[in-house]
Amino acid sequence: MNAGTLPIELPGQQAFLLPEKALWFPEGKTLVIADVHWGKAGHFRKAGMAIPARVNTNNADRLTAIITQTGAERVIFAGDLFHSRHNNEVAAFKTWRAQFPEVTFQLVIGNHDILEASFYESCLLELFPEKLFLGGICIMHDQPAVTTDFVIHGHLHPGIKIAGKGRQQIAVPCFALSDRSLILPAFGDFTGCHYLNAQQFQQLYAVTDSAVLRIK
Repeated sequence: MNAGTLPIELPGQQAFLLPEKALWFPEGKTLVIADVHWGKAGHFRKAGMAIPARVNTNNADRLTAIITQTGAERVIFAGDLFHSRHNNEVAAFKTWRAQFPEVTFQLVIGNHDILEASFYESCLLELFPEKLFLGGICIMHDQPAVTTDFVIHGHLHPGIKIAGKGRQQIAVPCFALSDRSLILPAFGDFTGCHYLNAQQFQQLYAVTDSAVLRIK
């Protein structure tokens, strides 16, 4: 596993924050990933924007690498695996997924996951309309208004701005931990960030290209 991973204690389970912007549960050999937005680059190219096809290929390559490196037997997508309508990049997911016949892929439906049910089925994706449980932890796409469960979710594409010398600052994706939730960074490239108010969270973990660093 990457030397830049960071262990974290969650309710009843130990997990690892990965610089690949994913969460790893070694006991169940399970990866939890949010907001891949597979096909987003193709969606914008259809609208006339010159977005390189490499954006989607990078996402696929990183997914392949992380599944291979961890030996994951289960991958849970916490919503927005896809981005909007069907296109050639979306169609390519089926071929990509076929290289992992022994891995279980599960998707908690996000607001951008609006493809036909038959496509998800053809990709051997197990669908969960609102949530699924990993032990005593609830996996959702977005934070519910009220819950008694500890929730892992995405949707916000969280980021943090870190001050440097003078007026310099760097903006990076992050994991954000509070009493009842862990927010995952967006896995996909070309997704942007929603910058968080650090005071609203107990712990924040900045994600660099090679490591996860606790900054609060």
